[in-house]
Amino acid sequence: MIRDRLRRTGFALLIVAMLPLLSGCWSKMEINNRSFITGVFIDADGAGGVEMTVLAPLPNRLGVTGGPTQNAASKGQPFAAVTKSAQTLQEAFKRIQTDLSRKMTFGQTRVVVVGRKYAESGIRELLEWGTRFPSFPLKCFVFVAPGEAKDIIKLTPVFEQVPSEVLREFANRHTLFNTRFKDVLVAATAKQGSVATMLTVGQAPMVSENNRMSTWIGTDGAALFQGHRLVGELNRREAMAIAWVKGSLQSPSYVVSSGEKGNVAVTLRHLKSRIRPFVRGGDVVMRVSLSAKASLDEVNGTQELDMPSDYHLLERRLAEEVESDLRSALRKSQSVRADVLQTGSRLEWRYPRIWNRLEGRWPDAYRDDIRFEIAANIQIMKYNDETKPLFEDK
Repeated sequence: MIRDRLRRTGFALLIVAMLPLLSGCWSKMEINNRSFITGVFIDADGAGGVEMTVLAPLPNRLGVTGGPTQNAASKGQPFAAVTKSAQTLQEAFKRIQTDLSRKMTFGQTRVVVVGRKYAESGIRELLEWGTRFPSFPLKCFVFVAPGEAKDIIKLTPVFEQVPSEVLREFANRHTLFNTRFKDVLVAATAKQGSVATMLTVGQAPMVSENNRMSTWIGTDGAALFQGHRLVGELNRREAMAIAWVKGSLQSPSYVVSSGEKGNVAVTLRHLKSRIRPFVRGGDVVMRVSLSAKASLDEVNGTQELDMPSDYHLLERRLAEEVESDLRSALRKSQSVRADVLQTGSRLEWRYPRIWNRLEGRWPDAYRDDIRFEIAANIQIMKYNDETKPLFEDK
């Protein structure tokens, strides 16, 4: 009897456990009543307030036979953007929601773009609002626009459906930085520096748009933040060096001189980095080590690279260029007191007593007291049959 009772009890518990799987949607709001925000763009409005722009795809214009490009030509773009200004972000959000027929949902938000002017004045309010807003995803990517953030929406998403997907792919492909909202938030609360990809905007005729002048967006350098404020910039080569150290760079290309034998194009793979703090004579030194494997992609010369000394020369010059780029980037970050590599956290872990002494004035200590030693080790491992040029001068 006891066995039968246990069997019936177990069967009843199994049925109860399966009931949630049959309940369907957990939300009382139908999906057709929601507007899924994929991108948020923040600007200063010029009157001491803030301007918010939200980007959302239009389901009624997606998935039409012929693809989004054909559909856009006949009905317009497959996405919509709404902009409102207010004294606070929450007020701007409410004004946007008032004018929409659907309830905004931020669960699908992939990117946040801040305008240059707004970033220079400080993104503290954005960090506060994003942290406290229940459904705002802290894992979304952060970019900085060279002008107004809302201008980024004008880009022509040739290979994607909406502009926010273009920006998301920039981060996913590790062209430079894949900085997330939470990364900037953590750095700001710790009073340390952070870095985000700086976008570039241009106009060019596009074949896909019948050679009409269209807006294109690319990545061009990095924006340096100290706390919650934009304080400086890096050019592309300097940004690549910092991205290498932070582990967000994949397969960069470099062109180096092989002396009298011309220029050589290489691609770096298996990038590794290490930062190790140590104390020397009372000074705090950060030793940054970089390593990578290189493959030859192109030899623009008239002589064959046939000697080991030729490759050693290339490796040495390539390492010197990388070291120079990183040294220049760190020098700029120190001049604006932006600890973009979070060396303070490494110092706290390894030398807590020294950190306790410097913590109260860390931005100034990073600028005045920290020294960097940089060493790059790059080995050419793959030649891709490019050791000898195809053409030789007679």
